Amino acid sequence: MAVRLIGITRTGYEKTTAKQLLEKWHSLHPGEIPANEPQRHKVSKDKIKEIEGKIADIKSRWPAHSVPPSMWQQLEELEDELEKAKKAQKRG
Repeated sequence: MAVRLIGITRTGYEKTTAKQLLEKWHSLHPGEIPANEPQRHKVSKDKIKEIEGKIADIKSRWPAHSVPPSMWQQLEELEDELEKAKKAQKRG
């Protein structure tokens, strides 16, 4: 069921759906994103490969003993970023 909204136009009031209002807004403001519209971030395969490359680089520099906390932190941050990127790619 589509929700009906009242849009105010120069000629008066107009009943419309949220989707129609967004389409109208985009036609008047091409290339812009309205403040209340969620931004969809598309993650490219190149971005995922870049993150995977950074993870591989850290692991190649990983010492056998006494791993510095900063390396642990970098690895965890990159793994979290990779997980988010893969989820975003599946949604996008």
